[in-house]
Amino acid sequence: MGEWGGGGVRPVTVAQTLSTAYPADTKCDSVSFRQKISVRNQGMPSIPKPAAKTCKPTVEDCIALDTAMLRKNGMLLEFMDHRLQRQWQLGSSLVGDLFLTTVFTGQIAYPSVRIEGTCFGRSVIQSVRLVTRRMRFGGKRWYFVCPQTKRPCCKLILPPGATAFASVKGWGLLYRSQHDGALTRAQKAIAALSRHSNGLRKYTRKSTREALQARIAAKEAFLDRVAEEVAGDLSCGRRVSFRRACRMAGAFQ
Repeated sequence: MGEWGGGGVRPVTVAQTLSTAYPADTKCDSVSFRQKISVRNQGMPSIPKPAAKTCKPTVEDCIALDTAMLRKNGMLLEFMDHRLQRQWQLGSSLVGDLFLTTVFTGQIAYPSVRIEGTCFGRSVIQSVRLVTRRMRFGGKRWYFVCPQTKRPCCKLILPPGATAFASVKGWGLLYRSQHDGALTRAQKAIAALSRHSNGLRKYTRKSTREALQARIAAKEAFLDRVAEEVAGDLSCGRRVSFRRACRMAGAFQ
């Protein structure tokens, strides 16, 4: 799929989803299952276009499954098995079409989720174990067991060209934001803090508002110092380096 970098694989409107639960003794293949169930169009995660600088894909470039999605679709109820179809798009092209089946009943050694379908043009058939961990204040939480690290995780990813899901650590990939420089991180922080500040309620404490404004002012002051460093380089005829400017500006924080 070419080189991967800057933009990363991001979820374009992830396609159609259908979910249902069926008793453990019900038998149905993918074809009959598609015919029996009507597909509902929903806003779903899709895959963003590839990035521009790095050759190695980021987490956002991958197809991802997480326990929160399973829980939201009612697939972690232990009294029966469940089945869900999930699709991913890249632009107008369908790049992922998976049937997920959580198995809790019958002659099984442990609960698991079975993954069947195609991703990036390759067939995927995999079974991943599910485990629970007790929470501090009661209840329990479900986790996948990563096939690579054998450790519990909440998220499984499948990079382009791969045929098996594993955790982020199992694949050794980074998030797109980890490739951002100090300048980009400061700009993103200002935008996020401004949205948070504008969304505060009428009766929010004054100290909370002031703390947000102070954080925004600190980031803006950093950007001002970077601009001064760049202007100094230009006036002296030196080669402009935003990385050096950010390093120098950060030294005065």
